[in-house]
Amino acid sequence: MGDISRVERLLSRFGSIKGVGRSFGVLKLRVDGLDLDISMPRVEYKVGDGHRGFRVELDRELSFRGASIRRDFTMNAIGFSLKENRFLDPHGGVDDIERGILRHVDSMRFREDSLRVYRAVQFVARFNLSVSDDTLELLRSMVDSGSLDELPRERVYGEFKKLFLKSHRPSIGIELMREIGVIDRYFPELKNIQLHKLDQVSKYGDLRFIFATIGIYNPTVIDIFIQKLTMERRLRADVKNFVDAILKFRDGFRAKDVRELSTRVRVDEFLTLYRALNGSKGARYIKSVAKGSKAFKTALKPIISGKELISLGFRPSREFSTILREIYEAQIEGSVRDMDGALKFLQKRGII
Repeated sequence: MGDISRVERLLSRFGSIKGVGRSFGVLKLRVDGLDLDISMPRVEYKVGDGHRGFRVELDRELSFRGASIRRDFTMNAIGFSLKENRFLDPHGGVDDIERGILRHVDSMRFREDSLRVYRAVQFVARFNLSVSDDTLELLRSMVDSGSLDELPRERVYGEFKKLFLKSHRPSIGIELMREIGVIDRYFPELKNIQLHKLDQVSKYGDLRFIFATIGIYNPTVIDIFIQKLTMERRLRADVKNFVDAILKFRDGFRAKDVRELSTRVRVDEFLTLYRALNGSKGARYIKSVAKGSKAFKTALKPIISGKELISLGFRPSREFSTILREIYEAQIEGSVRDMDGALKFLQKRGII
């Protein structure tokens, strides 16, 4: 790794260096807010399972063709010679880009990292590409052989996030997954969704909205789908609340439902998802109730607190939480609207 140490010293003049991929002959350089991967000419040998099961040897004499054959797709195997002021394109990547085709470089090398199947999925959606016949067959064979079985969840999640957050039409990627067998084998939860709704929601760039859109068509299994990708508790909780609310509000709702909703999700965020899925019907009323209750961007605030109970002469006790919960529930119902209403509620209950 002597050569890479020399390159590292030279690059450090221009910005900060991260040696995250150093053992693979890659340096990460950050210059003026731009992140660059500096890859040394190298040969990789598959020696074990997974994306780390490679032995890397640097080779300063390696040609660009030799170095680029390990790339995944032809569009990612294009170089530029500063010395000759021309593109280096030994695999026809420029032509494939112009024709909107996704084509792999080398079948044997491609199979060495099965995550590339999911990279194909997010690439076709992000750049509106068609997959070449030979690449389509390769993807299908990798799925059928089970080579995706042992992929780490976090790596798969990373590709799904690119699919959902960086593409205007994630439906294109979903359709490719369906075509090559990924949905049948790994994600049957994606079978019964309305893809045009998914595309509509993706423009907001919120993973919760996307998972919730999938969830309203598969409410009993959405959490199973998410757990195949991530165990983020807050994400899972938010998605469940959005799904439950969307399904409930489809059948009609009252003012108390809006106030109760604010205790679980932000109403303004819910409205964005609601409009995308259901149109504007009822949206104005939801917004009016939430704003009137001062619960549009925050949860409905309790009218009375523990400190105020103490000021009324109560001594702290186990009953505090019960009293406060009952008043809050009455506030959600709409029978308690202000402090006077809270005091009357307590008097009626014989508490004061």
